[in-house]
Amino acid sequence: MEVTHGITKEEKEAVRGSLPEVDEIEDGELREKVILSWAMALKETSFARLEDVGQVKEISVVKHVRSVARVALAATRAMKDIFPELSIDEDIVIAGALCHDLGQPFEYDPKNKENWEKKPWLMGNPAIRHPVYGVHVALRAGLPLEVVHIIGTHSMEGRFVQRSIESAIVHSADHHFYWEVIARAKYDKSMLQLFGNPQKNET
Repeated sequence: MEVTHGITKEEKEAVRGSLPEVDEIEDGELREKVILSWAMALKETSFARLEDVGQVKEISVVKHVRSVARVALAATRAMKDIFPELSIDEDIVIAGALCHDLGQPFEYDPKNKENWEKKPWLMGNPAIRHPVYGVHVALRAGLPLEVVHIIGTHSMEGRFVQRSIESAIVHSADHHFYWEVIARAKYDKSMLQLFGNPQKNET
């Protein structure tokens, strides 16, 4: 029996339209759970579309996760081409990359941020970071533990565990490629505020 969590067909279709890379996932059940997860993540916040979610001006979460997914998949295929003995699950890489920021709608919801900023001594600010909340959503949606692991370890929380090979790929695509390139490209002034002047960090 399919578990829908009150998500409509239209809400799932909207997610599919925002994340065309989801069609790279060969496993149909996994593909549908990725779509369901994002629809659930949005429904619990004030955001109507994935394109509306973002930490930084002009860099929506949808642009970010699509970029990370493409980089992670390209890196996986390159490594497997050179080292065919490597056991890397491409479906897990794509699903993990597409879902790694699943908790961002919660963390960046204006209503949540307003509440946390008013009473940080009571709730924290944020109350829960997006990797942790993403794990919460992913488990409820029934995503496999391999994907949930990527969501929970893609950021600094991953320093406290041993990352899977798929998690290491997504982490590298996210942190070492995407944000490094965006910061060095000086995408906008807000990027410099977040990451500083990349030229000063040269060693």
